[in-house]
Amino acid sequence: MSVDYGFIGLIGIIVAAILILLTVLMLIGVLLGYLMIKNGKIILPRLMLPLWDLIYLPLRKIFNWLGFNEKIIAEINVELRNLAYANKFKQIPSIDKILFLPQCLRALDCIASLSSTEGIICKKCGACPIPKIMECAYSIGYKKVYITPGSSFVKRIIKKEKPKAIFAVACLHDLSLGGLLISHFGIVGRAIPLLKDGCICTEVDVDQVINELKEYR
Repeated sequence: MSVDYGFIGLIGIIVAAILILLTVLMLIGVLLGYLMIKNGKIILPRLMLPLWDLIYLPLRKIFNWLGFNEKIIAEINVELRNLAYANKFKQIPSIDKILFLPQCLRALDCIASLSSTEGIICKKCGACPIPKIMECAYSIGYKKVYITPGSSFVKRIIKKEKPKAIFAVACLHDLSLGGLLISHFGIVGRAIPLLKDGCICTEVDVDQVINELKEYR
């Protein structure tokens, strides 16, 4: 039985063309996302957000393969969601919102305890900015503030609390993955990325967090 190498070659060319076309379309999506953020207006949010849900992870791999900084994709993803949800987030009462803070904001000598149901239990020692942020959230009526020990904990709390909106502080990649998660649950979100990533002693603009908690109360 002879093999038609010409036909196999044609199939290869078609597949390669499709992959190139998809890559170009995704890169166009990145450009459109950047322009919408720059102009402060998102076009067709019901189309753009599901589209970004689909292309976020492939785009990170493409950017990494091309030698670009993949954080650009995460930044666009987070800012697009903030822009799309801004008005709706404001309309939801604070009592229907919860705040997630990353455990990596804690000080090295943190004396907090760990609960499987409540996450990290802050002792309000003042060694890190977490107590100040928590105080602000509760003062404007937030339902709950959780210091998260991990991503699986976040999913469990969402199922338990069933919030209508979530305000989150985390690294860009975790915020992007969290955006995919809350889209699945139909929850409105707002996010502020850390200024300094890492597993310990991370940093965030505390004034920005507090100002946005109040502005989007």
